[in-house]
Amino acid sequence: MQLVGEGRTGQSVGKKVFKIRAIRAYDGLVPGISLAFARRLFQFLNYAAFCLGWLWAIRGPKKQTFADAITGVVVVPADATSPRQFTPEGW
Repeated sequence: MQLVGEGRTGQSVGKKVFKIRAIRAYDGLVPGISLAFARRLFQFLNYAAFCLGWLWAIRGPKKQTFADAITGVVVVPADATSPRQFTPEGW
């Protein structure tokens, strides 16, 4: 259920609570179920090597985890309609 919600709206229950959503970096649309599924599969890379993928999101240029970078997804404020409407430094 979480996967379908994230694929169709860009938000899981947790993302709704924190008022963020996942969108495709190249066009600003929701990821779709297949891309959301691929992102979930690649989440294991975030845990590899002492959670380095999660730490990368803190200092990376687009604030992406390894899974986000591989799938081309960015996490933005829920009210943003494109990845250009926010600056990661403003978080």
